[in-house]
Amino acid sequence: MSAADAERIAALEQEIQRLHRVNAVLMDRVERSTDLQGDAYSIFQTAVLLEGQVHDRTQALQTAVDELGQAQRTLQDAIALIDEGFALYDADDRLRLCNDRYRAVWDNAPILGMHFEALLRRLVASGGIEDAKADPEAWIAWRLQQHRHPGAPLLIGASGDRWVQISERATGDGGRVSLCTDISAVKRSEADRRQRELAEKSALLHATLEALAQGVAVIAPDGRLSVCNQSFGELAGQDPAQAAARLLGEPALTADGAAKTLDTASAAGRGLEVRLAPMPDGGHVMTLTDITERQTREHQLVQMLDRLSQAYTELERFAYVAAHDLREPLRSIVSYTQLLRRHLPSDGETAGYFEVIVQAGNRMHGLISGLLDYARVPGQSGPFAPCSLQECCDLALDHLQAGIAQAEASLSVAPLPQVQGDAVQIVQLLQHLIGNALKYRHPQRRPLIRISAQSQDGHWIISVADNGIGIDPAAKDIYEIFRKLHSHAAYPGAGVGLAVCRRIVQQHGGRLWHQGNADGGTTFHFALPAVSPPV
Repeated sequence: MSAADAERIAALEQEIQRLHRVNAVLMDRVERSTDLQGDAYSIFQTAVLLEGQVHDRTQALQTAVDELGQAQRTLQDAIALIDEGFALYDADDRLRLCNDRYRAVWDNAPILGMHFEALLRRLVASGGIEDAKADPEAWIAWRLQQHRHPGAPLLIGASGDRWVQISERATGDGGRVSLCTDISAVKRSEADRRQRELAEKSALLHATLEALAQGVAVIAPDGRLSVCNQSFGELAGQDPAQAAARLLGEPALTADGAAKTLDTASAAGRGLEVRLAPMPDGGHVMTLTDITERQTREHQLVQMLDRLSQAYTELERFAYVAAHDLREPLRSIVSYTQLLRRHLPSDGETAGYFEVIVQAGNRMHGLISGLLDYARVPGQSGPFAPCSLQECCDLALDHLQAGIAQAEASLSVAPLPQVQGDAVQIVQLLQHLIGNALKYRHPQRRPLIRISAQSQDGHWIISVADNGIGIDPAAKDIYEIFRKLHSHAAYPGAGVGLAVCRRIVQQHGGRLWHQGNADGGTTFHFALPAVSPPV
């Protein structure tokens, strides 16, 4: 029965009682009156009328009571038919209505009129609430708080491995409506599904571990072997537990996941790489990797590099000796050709032949000299030491003073740092780059050469920029020996300078590259190690 229905019935009852009292007073006055034709008759008529109203109101009240009873029976039938447990508590927190399902969910503990807290204590005392066993009073306080301030559904662990989901809402008169659903079957199904998934994942993990060629072992916090794959024992060459205990005792093996190559790792004579990584529970994961083939390949590679280095050294020596030995016969050819041209009578055609021989000899002499310069780079290098790049640049400019004056070049040199290297070779490097800027100057503008330095990642980046004719972006292999981008007639030379520059920079552990300038010309950059990290 709702509060509105109760108020309606109470009002009808009060009206009926008032009418009964009025009727009684009127009938009493009729009986004592002696005037049968006057007021008595009028009063009687009023009494009869009131009696009819009382009868009508009584009938209305009975109808309302019948309808209310029918509504209550319909509500009870509906509540009884739902699958969830249903309960209604009034504003005093006493149970006013519930269905059989609600009683069954809570082991028939609920009784109409029982206070909610009393129900909780009865359930806890009987062991009906699994969640409350650790701290009954704390659980009761928590449950009362949730009941008085209902919100999201609750999940309660009940006795008999049951799980009950509770949804509560406040009513308009301050009571509470509670719906309880036993979801034990759902929870068990979910647990079974998770168990199957865990079993499948465990089987997959086991199969994966067994398929690995790498040995894997899990070490418990107390140092005992928990689990390992077959490869672990095979690689270790002994019982897995003994191998794990032996390797854990190796002083060189640290639990940081770093790879260690231990000569004693394998009892079977294999080369093994051992890793030991910590686990959250205090244990460790140990892995063994067979590196026998890798060690063999590394040894073969070292031998091959030694042979290549020896062959390279012999080739450099051959190039140097060959170039040195060829220079003297070539000088003789040029000299005797010039003597023949001077002493023998010749017409214009013969003189042209002599000139071709001399020019070809001079070009050959230039190529041989360039080859000697290129071959001498490794052999000329002394021990690297701190050297002033400023002094090296000044010396290179002194060597090029005549060419600078002839080209009327303008130079801008920024403050240059100290670098780690060979001063003689650095002078040669700068002389080649500045010399190229003078040689390949633009015919229609005065040469402008800028030299600067910038720190970057422990190196100094040295830049030599010019406003000359530039380099075709499509040009390739410009740092290869004897590579020329222009004809010998336009720009004489052997095409060795940039090859020598690159070799010097590589000798110092750096690199050489170039880029075109927006206003024409080219900027060459090379990196050299700094004496100390640049600030």
